[in-house]
Amino acid sequence: MTTTGQGQRIYYLLKAVNNLRKGVSLYPSACLVMSIIEVIDSQSGGNDEQESNPTGQKAIQCVDDCLGFVDLVIASITEYDSQVKEALKVITRKKKAPIEQVEEHIFTGASTHRDTQSKLLDLLEFVVLSSNHTVTIQTKNIDVLWRIYVNSPNFTSDQVQFLQFINKRRQRPMRQMVDATGFSERGYQEVYLLSPEEQKHLFTSILCNSSTVDYRKLSAGIAKCFHTYFRLINRDEGHLDLSKRKVEVLDFERLVGMPSLWEISFDCENERARDDSRELLVDLHLRLSPAYDPKMKKEIMLTFLDRSMSSLAETGSDLSQEGSARKASSLV
Repeated sequence: MTTTGQGQRIYYLLKAVNNLRKGVSLYPSACLVMSIIEVIDSQSGGNDEQESNPTGQKAIQCVDDCLGFVDLVIASITEYDSQVKEALKVITRKKKAPIEQVEEHIFTGASTHRDTQSKLLDLLEFVVLSSNHTVTIQTKNIDVLWRIYVNSPNFTSDQVQFLQFINKRRQRPMRQMVDATGFSERGYQEVYLLSPEEQKHLFTSILCNSSTVDYRKLSAGIAKCFHTYFRLINRDEGHLDLSKRKVEVLDFERLVGMPSLWEISFDCENERARDDSRELLVDLHLRLSPAYDPKMKKEIMLTFLDRSMSSLAETGSDLSQEGSARKASSLV
């Protein structure tokens, strides 16, 4: 095997992948994998002249066929999580002083906790998006990620970082032809990290499952995740129209996740999560499609008001502070 040019890149790619497999040198190995794959693909003619976003699709598919790329990244994340947990046990056992700045602490290797976590998630995103979703995270791995970062995080900041990652809106550059001369300009297309199947799994099997999510202790970040995927799932099911400036409800009776939204809106102890959920709940009742019969609209609103007042009374909430209820009442 030659150690120059393309052969050398393959050599270092395999070396970096092996480091990820063993859970060592995670940060530099993740950086190296992403850099080498982009170079390999660009030099092998993988970039169409009409493509504005160079990717390593061919190389990623090759690694995935041989090793299971996403499973490899998930294994690295799991191994690093175990290393941190073990380090924390040692600190506790030796009665050392608590770590003051968790994000800047180095648990293994030479990179900070924040940088290592961030780069592993970046690698996961890179693999999925650069493959144009020919490689996906898979529902089983979503369960693993949720367990590590949300249900059993080493630190609160880990959960926050993951929720920001899963909630992030992503855009991919694209070229748009504007005239016959071939002149083009850059545009942007919104892309999603999770496939439709994975989005539905996250929403229906995790976020709408009270055995995996404690609605009383829900954080603002998890609530935002719930709202994000509530909109996406119901849009894909044809129940919501998100193309307009404000959401429009096309099929109120079939909205997915409404029982969970009601529960969060009145049981959650986090004020921001509760208030944001109530705002969404009110909007869903107010923004019914014009195709709805006025009599049906009023019936839906009256049912909403009755249930809201009953729930508020049960939770002992101060009705004078319930702006959402007043807003709905004034429009009936």
